[in-house]
Amino acid sequence: MGARSTYFMTAPDGQKYCGYWVIKTVDKPHSFAVEDGFADADFRPAPGMPFSEMVYRFEAIPTGTRATFISTYASKDGLEQVLPMGVIEGATLAIYQIDGLLAGS
Repeated sequence: MGARSTYFMTAPDGQKYCGYWVIKTVDKPHSFAVEDGFADADFRPAPGMPFSEMVYRFEAIPTGTRATFISTYASKDGLEQVLPMGVIEGATLAIYQIDGLLAGS
């Protein structure tokens, strides 16, 4: 645990938004948890920005797999800081890419 992964998302206008994950727990193949934070262009944590604790859970169901994603901020203020930045829309767009990723496209 404690491994770090970096990523960026590209907006429709071409702007890149950087972030990082710090792996907290892994219960393969059932779940994993990470700290998810905003980063600068060099992938260093962005000063003054909140981070969330995210948990992904996977459950076998008769038609396939149910994936559950929960993101929690330490405070209401932290959540309110990121909502106007489009965090819900960005997470939704990222999650809906999973089918293509799993299909290998």
